[in-house]
Amino acid sequence: MFKKLRLGLKFIVVLAIVFLCGMFLSGLLLSSAAHRQAEQQVSTQATMLMEMVDAVRSYTNNQVQPLFKDRLNDSSAFIRESVPSYAARQSFEYLRKRPGFKDYFYKDATLNPTNPRDLANAFEADLVQKFRQNPDLKELSGFHQVAGKNLFYVARPLAIKQQSCLQCHSTPSRAPKSQIATYGSEHGFGWQMNQIVAAQTVYVTAEEVFQSYNQQLLLMMGVFAAIFAVVLLLINTLLNRMVIQPIVPMARLTHKITHDQYGTDEAEAADLRRLDKVARRSDELGQLAGLFRQMTSVISDREQSMKQLVEKLRYETDNAKKAMAVVTRSNGNANVTDLIARSRRSRLQIDPQPQNLHALLLSVPPFQSFSPDKIERLIQLGYQIEFASQEVICREDEPGNTFYIILSGSVEVYVNTLQKSLRTQTAGSFFGELSLLLGIPRTATVRTLEPTVLFAVNQTGFQTLLREHPELAETVTHQLNDYKVELAERQESLRSHGLLKDENTFKHNPIAWIRDRINQIFGV
Repeated sequence: MFKKLRLGLKFIVVLAIVFLCGMFLSGLLLSSAAHRQAEQQVSTQATMLMEMVDAVRSYTNNQVQPLFKDRLNDSSAFIRESVPSYAARQSFEYLRKRPGFKDYFYKDATLNPTNPRDLANAFEADLVQKFRQNPDLKELSGFHQVAGKNLFYVARPLAIKQQSCLQCHSTPSRAPKSQIATYGSEHGFGWQMNQIVAAQTVYVTAEEVFQSYNQQLLLMMGVFAAIFAVVLLLINTLLNRMVIQPIVPMARLTHKITHDQYGTDEAEAADLRRLDKVARRSDELGQLAGLFRQMTSVISDREQSMKQLVEKLRYETDNAKKAMAVVTRSNGNANVTDLIARSRRSRLQIDPQPQNLHALLLSVPPFQSFSPDKIERLIQLGYQIEFASQEVICREDEPGNTFYIILSGSVEVYVNTLQKSLRTQTAGSFFGELSLLLGIPRTATVRTLEPTVLFAVNQTGFQTLLREHPELAETVTHQLNDYKVELAERQESLRSHGLLKDENTFKHNPIAWIRDRINQIFGV
């Protein structure tokens, strides 16, 4: 199913899957982080309230209680404000009356309290027992349901640390009379020094904080979704404009070429014009469109040449058949046999005899100092090829991926577009390096002036040859410097391919520019 989708839909499907997976993982991570952040914020609030309560307790114990010490036995009513626990609880009750603090609670949860409102419930009693079982435990925190609401609590152990506390909580006989009169003698006694008697507990509401973080999380995920939608739209638009639209005419033309239908309708002209626009781009598709455009031109030219050749062969074949019929009628089968034999002998005399490739390579100046092993290695990098006289080896504007060394014979290098012959090269020289070094199509057409034997090396072999023999790279550099006129005439082509970023060096020191180019492409 996926393979049948168009390219644009494939990108959308893949990106959508990646986005959904990313959103899911991001949601999990962000949700976990938001939960931890909310819990940390609630814990910070609870800790601050606990510190505030401790401050009230310390103030009451150190500043208020001494003022009423002498009046506790004389007064008929117990002065509850002198008790730190009571003062802290009352201060917190005033805080609860303020907006936003209604669900906040504080309690000195005690197993055996003097004031019944401080009596620990089952949950708080369990906290006290945990502190007693583990004296090194300084704080407990977590979530607990109170009146149907999920509250965050922070609890600390409350132990008897001062002898003044035992005056009111050791035995009823030592307790102030006003305390006995107010709370009785049944509860709040029997406490001992350093004994943990209560769990100082603060409850803080967490729902609002968690709701706030959840809203932020939803907002963040919504922003991510919106950004993805915009990015997906942009990618789809750019993909359609920059990739799909340029490929469509190539696909149509390729289909016609493979089905031998190229050149049969006017729609091809429109596709070729679109390809010409794409070929002006400097990106990979622009380069591909340029090469494809060259390929269609070459195919069209070769198709025309093939048709002319077929017509010529048909004409020559008809003439040969007529001549053969005449010879057969006049001289008989013996004369035909004799004609074929003489043709074979003539061909053997004209064809050059195979030559020793080792000896031919050693006759080339750059390789004259090579040892037999190096010559054998060189032969492994390329191959020998022979051309007849007036035969075209490579054509102008064709892709260039082969380096040629002339072993024997001679060639002419000329430019069709300029109608100009550039030079004649003989045995020992080489050509084809310009296209390989600059990464552009052939700058000229090369044809043989006589039967010629060449040694050909492809681009990979050429790179290996330059790396293994840097002196050859220097020879190539100096020969390219001799082609100043050809390079100057190709400046616009070099500039369009982005090869003349440093035009000053190209004009004044072409050897340095060529060396830099060889180093960039072949690392030599």
